[in-house]
Amino acid sequence: MRYFVSNLGRVAGPKGLMKGWVNKDGYVRIFLTTPGRRVSRPRSNIVAGAFLGPRPLNHHVAHNDGNSQNDALSNLRYATPKDNAADTYIHGTVRIGGKNHNSKLTIENVKEILANPDVPTDVFMKKFGVSRATIQHTRTRRIWKHVSLDEAKAR
Repeated sequence: MRYFVSNLGRVAGPKGLMKGWVNKDGYVRIFLTTPGRRVSRPRSNIVAGAFLGPRPLNHHVAHNDGNSQNDALSNLRYATPKDNAADTYIHGTVRIGGKNHNSKLTIENVKEILANPDVPTDVFMKKFGVSRATIQHTRTRRIWKHVSLDEAKAR
């Protein structure tokens, strides 16, 4: 099957422009059909592969502007996982605190914990349904470092 890829991040197949869908991580995926198989691939990988050549070993396709749905060639490059992770801090897309889908605490919960250092750990454990370690790591700033103490005290 033949596919056509544009430098604007569009992919066309035998039936025309392929729209794809956005997966849970925010990347556009497209179904490609090969003889006897139908596989989904990230659109960014298709565009990068068509114009940048084969992806180097242990590299990711990185989005220069941090927008995982902007698959224009000018926005794509190959990068190491370390460089790609560093980009999330630059773009403000790093999944820390409440942006992390595994987080049980909200920013308001953290502010409450930090603003009340005299409240026993067990009280917050029961109130928020988290472990002792989560409360202790929050208080010692091992996690939720981005929440300022001033914000918590102003609460």
